[in-house]
Amino acid sequence: MRNLEEQIGAGSPRPRPIRAAGIVARWRRRGAAAPPRGLCPSDIGCSSRFGVEDYRESNTRFLLLSGEWKGLVIDGDPAAVRAVTRPIVQRNQLAVVEQFITAESIDALIKGRIDEDDIGVLSIDVDGNDYWVWRAIRSIHPAIVIVEYNYRFGPQRAVTVPYDPTFVRGRGGKPFVYYGASLAALDTLARTKGYSLVHCCRNGNNAFFVRADLRPPCVRVLSPEEAFVPGRFRELCGPDGALITNRFVDQAPLLDGLELTVVE
Repeated sequence: MRNLEEQIGAGSPRPRPIRAAGIVARWRRRGAAAPPRGLCPSDIGCSSRFGVEDYRESNTRFLLLSGEWKGLVIDGDPAAVRAVTRPIVQRNQLAVVEQFITAESIDALIKGRIDEDDIGVLSIDVDGNDYWVWRAIRSIHPAIVIVEYNYRFGPQRAVTVPYDPTFVRGRGGKPFVYYGASLAALDTLARTKGYSLVHCCRNGNNAFFVRADLRPPCVRVLSPEEAFVPGRFRELCGPDGALITNRFVDQAPLLDGLELTVVE
């Protein structure tokens, strides 16, 4: 993130301001960070997160607690929704919705709660249909979009798990590392929506896209190969419950033979 902020610089041209709307999506744990200063116009005041857990390690939490943003979070886990509602909603402009997210439902959920199309930040981390969910969103045009990518697919292949509206990571006999989309697949989709890839977080799980008409000239557009960061976190457990390797050579074989959709 520091490299991106250095590109922006204190005296660099800022994108034109846009009106605040009402959605900030989830910021994932292990490597998520607040949006780079200088890419968010100062009068944008809304964020949205999809898949919130307890919201303690959310990349949009920073914005919400600044007192100048409002947000919308959506999660299908009742326990997660309760955890968010108790401490945060009482003190901030945060709407919390309990609903399992699908490509069929997401745009209607947004339109039912946001009456502007130009918003500040959208962050998607649903551990599964991330590509399909973003593709289905048409009612809003965020300045910045943050989407989780699965580094195990590598920097070159444009692939995603096939769409399944009931997909839950780790279920149905599939390995826990089988979820989401590659960085190249998300970049392909981003370009069709008018967004440019500008950064990946240092832990290798979140990609940052900026709307092309708002990108400062000093912020360079990156190819997936240039932006790609391999995962630096561990989330696989052995038989004893202990976390095991995060090395690509150890995890990639777990995906052999599993169905993937090629994005063109």
